[in-house]
Amino acid sequence: MKKILFLTTGLMISLLTLAQKADNLLENGNALITQEKYKEAIKIFTQAIENDDRQAVYFLKRGIAYAKNEQFQQAYEDFTKAIKLNNNYAEAYKLRAMVFATSDMYQDAINDLDMAIKYAFDDSLRLFS
Repeated sequence: MKKILFLTTGLMISLLTLAQKADNLLENGNALITQEKYKEAIKIFTQAIENDDRQAVYFLKRGIAYAKNEQFQQAYEDFTKAIKLNNNYAEAYKLRAMVFATSDMYQDAINDLDMAIKYAFDDSLRLFS
């Protein structure tokens, strides 16, 4: 029984450490974007993705860094991955629409903006339910 408790406690501590590391990476990456150090931010968000590739926010943030660095194909891929992980991620649709617009893909941009509005509106409605 003590062995199971020890293993469970150790696993919980490991999970907390990973979560703290992920939060630190997210915080550091955001700071680098603010400082306009996009290549460094891309590296930080890539580390976060390598630690946990199920978090849509990591792909969104790296996509932002790619877009700011004018690497629009990579930004498109990350925004698309964020949407696949969270199909009602309004911010990811909005930012992918901007990438489409930079490539003169206006109908795709409009479609994504429609989705962004829909999901942002759905989120707002939940506040009043």
